Amino acid sequence: MQCADDIRFRTPGWDAMVRTAISQYDDRIVYVYGRDGINDEAMATHGFMHRRWYEALGYFTWPEFTSDYGDLWNHTIAEKLGRLHFIPELYTEHLHPAVGKAPVDETHRERIERERGRSEPEGVGG
Repeated sequence: MQCADDIRFRTPGWDAMVRTAISQYDDRIVYVYGRDGINDEAMATHGFMHRRWYEALGYFTWPEFTSDYGDLWNHTIAEKLGRLHFIPELYTEHLHPAVGKAPVDETHRERIERERGRSEPEGVGG
């Protein structure tokens, strides 16, 4: 799963839901996600993938990303492959400071400073 320490699993049995969704694809290459309380269906901010996804690409997300865009990158690849699988009943809440669900702490300040002035990578989101 692509997530950090600001995620709360709100759906009991979420793991079985994810395994069931992945098993619907013979090759197991799919990016599964649910609602995050911010982007919900619009973007897979905290998705799940089978190891075969990793094996096919050779990495979990593009190595150049230091903190941002990895979620959008995985979402975009899955969407272009027709392998984006949304489960509306799955809720992994994202407690992000941008929407007032957590304070901006030192980790977020460091991330903001590190990313300051960087533009969205070419090919991401389009």
